[in-house]
Amino acid sequence: MHKLIASLAVLSIVGLFPAPISAQSDVEAQNPVLSSFENWQKDHGNEWRLRRHDGLPTAQFLWGYHKAAPFSPQNDGDFEELARMAFDESYEMFGIDDFSLRLLKVKRLNLKQIATTDKVSVEFAQSINGIEVVDGSAQALFTPEGDLLALDGLALPHLGKFSVRPQNDRYVAVSVAMNAYQTLEGGREPSFVSTPELVIVKHKEDKFFQPRLAWSIELRNKENMTSPAGRQIYIAADGGYQVLEEKNLIHNQQASGTISSYATPGTEANSSSNPPTIQTMPFMYVTSNGTTYTTDINGNLAIPSAASVTARFQGEFCRVYNQSGSDHSVTGSFQAGSGNSLVMNSAQTEAITSEASCYDSVNDFNIWLKSIDPTDTHLDFQMRTNANLNSTCNAYFDGSSINMYSSGSGCNNTGFSTVVAHEAGHWANVLYSSGNGADGFGEGNADVWAMYIYDTPIVGAGFFTTGGAIRNGLNTRQYCGDGNGGCYGQVHTDGEVLMGALWKVRDRLNGTLGNTAGDLTADTLFLAWMNAYNDGNITSLVEEHWLVLDDNNGNIGDGTPNFADIDGGFRQQGFPGIDLDIIQILHTELGNSLSEAGPYVVDADITSMIGSTVTSAEVTYTVNDGAPTVMNMNNPTGSTWSVGIPGQISPARVKYHITAYDAAGNSDDLPRNAEFGFVVGVENQIYFNDFEGATDEGWTHAQVATQDDWQRGTPAGQAEDPSSAYSGSNCWAGDLGQTGWNGIYQPNVNNYLESPSIDCSGEQGVKLRFARSLAVEEGIYDQAKIKVNGVTVWENQANGNTIDSGWNIQEVDISAIADNNPDVRIRFTMESDSSVEFGGWTIDDFEISTLGPVPGGGNDVLLLSGDTIGSPGGSISYNVSNMQPGSNFAVLASMSNSGSIIRGQAFDIGLPYIIGGQGVADQNGNGTITFSIPQGVTPGTIGYIEAGARSALGVDESNMLTILVL
Repeated sequence: MHKLIASLAVLSIVGLFPAPISAQSDVEAQNPVLSSFENWQKDHGNEWRLRRHDGLPTAQFLWGYHKAAPFSPQNDGDFEELARMAFDESYEMFGIDDFSLRLLKVKRLNLKQIATTDKVSVEFAQSINGIEVVDGSAQALFTPEGDLLALDGLALPHLGKFSVRPQNDRYVAVSVAMNAYQTLEGGREPSFVSTPELVIVKHKEDKFFQPRLAWSIELRNKENMTSPAGRQIYIAADGGYQVLEEKNLIHNQQASGTISSYATPGTEANSSSNPPTIQTMPFMYVTSNGTTYTTDINGNLAIPSAASVTARFQGEFCRVYNQSGSDHSVTGSFQAGSGNSLVMNSAQTEAITSEASCYDSVNDFNIWLKSIDPTDTHLDFQMRTNANLNSTCNAYFDGSSINMYSSGSGCNNTGFSTVVAHEAGHWANVLYSSGNGADGFGEGNADVWAMYIYDTPIVGAGFFTTGGAIRNGLNTRQYCGDGNGGCYGQVHTDGEVLMGALWKVRDRLNGTLGNTAGDLTADTLFLAWMNAYNDGNITSLVEEHWLVLDDNNGNIGDGTPNFADIDGGFRQQGFPGIDLDIIQILHTELGNSLSEAGPYVVDADITSMIGSTVTSAEVTYTVNDGAPTVMNMNNPTGSTWSVGIPGQISPARVKYHITAYDAAGNSDDLPRNAEFGFVVGVENQIYFNDFEGATDEGWTHAQVATQDDWQRGTPAGQAEDPSSAYSGSNCWAGDLGQTGWNGIYQPNVNNYLESPSIDCSGEQGVKLRFARSLAVEEGIYDQAKIKVNGVTVWENQANGNTIDSGWNIQEVDISAIADNNPDVRIRFTMESDSSVEFGGWTIDDFEISTLGPVPGGGNDVLLLSGDTIGSPGGSISYNVSNMQPGSNFAVLASMSNSGSIIRGQAFDIGLPYIIGGQGVADQNGNGTITFSIPQGVTPGTIGYIEAGARSALGVDESNMLTILVL
C-alpha cells in the first residue's frame, strides 16, 4: 500500500481520536526529561529541539529556537543572571544545581562580520564547596538583547547531597598513583609528582557518569625530553583507593628598523627544495642599553637613539629554547634615522632555522587569532617552545611546552608552520576548555587550528624527506556514529574525521562565498565555537553547535545563512546531518509495474519553505541494489518537476529518492535516510496486513520480562514515535503513547510481537517488507531484533543509537528460512537494560512476497506507430505491423503505464483500459485503426496506447506510445 508522503511534518487529527489499543497497563511514569521538554515546547514554541546526554540521564543540548528575554541585559552580570534563570527553568531537563555553577566568562561573539548576528556566550564551571568538578561546565547562548538561543550542559546533575569530605589519605593516594603510573608507562618512575588536589570526577559506572570524590595527582618524566611522559591520575578519595580516571598529558605529532630572520617559508618543512627565506619577526623582545623593546606585528622597532641592539627568539607570545646548543642571538648597531635592519640566522643552519620557524609559527597563531577576534586573550602569554630535540620524526605538547624534533630517520626538522600550529593547537584546546579527548577530538581539532591558520588542508607538508605529509583535511574517513568514538583505534586516525569535516565546511563556504569571505566565515564560526562550547569529543553535537552560532533569527527550522555548507561538510564526512524542512517535496510513491518498456514517471511538487527558489531536482535510483543512477528532473511548469526512470527487464526491484536544491544552496531529500521502491514484474503477495482490521488477526504479543507494551492503534507521537500510522489509522508499536503511556519502552524489558503462521510452500526468494519507525539505544545495551522461526535475520547496530526520523521501508531477505516453508512466523523483539530508553518499534504495512518475471517475457513483437498529440473529441490513427496475416488485433488506450496482464500476456499499459478499435491484419501483417478521444478528457492529460494481436502462441503485444491531449 502506498500513500502521499511529504517532507514536512503534518499534524494529524487522528491523534485527537485515538483508535482502541490492544494492550493495557497501569499508568506509566513520564520520563522527566522528555515531559519537561514537552512543557518547554508548549510554553516557548514547538520549534525547540532537545539532545539527550549520552552519559547522563539528563539533557545535554536545548536549541533550535529562541525565548524572549525577561528583561534587557545591560552588563555581564545581567547575562549571568539570565543564564542562571534559564538553567533554573530547565532544571527538570538538565538537573544542574545553581549553587554549583561558578561564572567563568561572559563572551561577546563577533559574528556580524560574517552576515549573521552577534551572540553572547555565558560559561560556568562547576564546583561544590570550592571543590572543582573536572570537565564540569554549562553554557548559555543569547542574542545581544538577551533572548535565549541555546543551553548546553556538561555539568553533573543533582549534587545537592554530595559529600566532599575525603575518606582516603592523600599520601596513600600518591603511592597508588605512582604504582599506576609505572604500570601505564612500562615501569618508568615519575621524576615529578604534584601535591594531591581534591576534585570531583565523572566516573562511568555501567553506562552513566557518577560523581566521585578523588585525589588529582599529576606525574611526569622530565629527565628525557625526547621521550617525555606525563599523566593526570585520579584516585578515589571516597573509599577504596580505586584508580578512577587518568589522562595522558603528552600529545605527540608522529608522523625605526626591522628585525628579521632566515626562516622556513610557506607551509612546507625546511628542505633543499624549500630553503629558508627572510621573514620579519613580530612581537620580539630586543634589548638595547639595558632596556627591552618589542617589535610590532611587522617586525619593526624604534629605540630613542643610535645604539647597539640584541635580538633572540624570545617575545611577547613565544620563547624558543634550542635543545641542541645555545640559543641563537644576534647583536648589531642601529644608526640614527630609519632603514636599519638586523638579520638573524644569516648562516641558515638547520638548528637556527628551526628556532626561527618555531618563533614565527607561534606568532602566526596569535596574529591569526587576533585578526578574527581582537578581544580573545586565551593565548596572551609566552608559549615555551623547545626546538631541535635530539630525536626525530615527532613533535609533542606536554601541558607546559611544545616540542619539535631534529631531522633524521627520513624526516625533516619538525619545527615548521602546521606542525608547530598543531602542537600549539593542543595547548589551545586546553585553554578553551575543550581538552584533548582520547576519541581523536584533541588530535583532530589541533589539526583544524593548523589548517585554518594556514588556509591549507595539508598538515605537515614535507614532514618526510620523500615529500609526504602527515594528514590531509581532504580525507574521506567516515564518522562512525554517536557513541562509537575512537572507532579507528588510533587518535590521529580518529581525529581525521573531525579535521576532514571542518575542512570540508571551509571548502564549501569558499565555493559559495568566495575565498576571502569563505575563510572569514569559517574562521569566525570556528573561534566562536571554541569560545562558546566545550566539545571534548567527536559527536554530531558539534554540527548543532556550529548551526546555533551561524543562525541569525533564533529559528533553526528555517535554516541558517550558511546551513547548506555547514551541513553539507559534515555529511561529506559521514555525519548524519541535520534535517530541516527548508524544501517541501510532495510525491506519490510509484506502484509496482508489469511494464518492462517504461518509463516510470516520477512526478513531484517542490517548493521552497523559506522564500527561496527551487533551482533543480534529481532522482537517484538503483535496480536490484546495483550502482546508483542520477537523472535530472524537468520543470515544465510552476512547482511541478518530473522525470522518467527507464524501463527495466523483469524481475527488478527499483529503489529511488528525490533530491531538490534551492538558490540559497540548500538541499533536501524525500524520503530522508530511506528509499521509495517499486517492482517490475509479478509480485506474488503471500501475506499482507495493514493492521486496520477489527481484530488482531492472529498476531500475538507477550512479556518475557518486566512488561508487554505492544499495542495496535494510532501512535501519539511521543518520544521518537511517529504521530500517525504509515497508512490508514492503525499500526503496531511498543507503547503507542496514548493516555496513561509515555511512548517509551521500559528498563529491563524483554517482549515480542509475532505474526500468525504464514504458508510459503512452493515459494522461492521470499522477502519481508514493512514500514518501520524505530528508535533504540545502541545494541551493546538494548537490542531490537527481527527473528524468523527463532533465527535472527536483522538487529540494530552495536555502536550508535538507531533513531529513525520518520517512517521508512525496510526490506529483509528471509529466503534462507522461509522458502518452501509451510509455517513461517516473524517475530519483532525488544530487550533493554536498566537505563536510557527510546520509542522502540513501530511497524505498519507488513508484507511477505516473492518477485517473478513478467509473463511472456515482455518482448515487443508488434510495431505500433501513429499520433502522439490529440484533442478532446478529435480522431487519432495508428498503424500496426509485424502481425501474423489474418489475425485479429486491437489498439488499446489507458491512463496508466504501470503494466497489466491481458489474456495471459504482459502489456505495458495499466488497468483500466479501453479498446480504441479492432481489426484484421492484411496479407502483409499490417493494419490501421482510427478512433476518437472522449470529449470529456481534460487538456494536459497524458495517455498510453498499445496494440495486441492473436498469434499461434497466444497474444503478441507492441511497443507503447504516449498521447498528449491538448
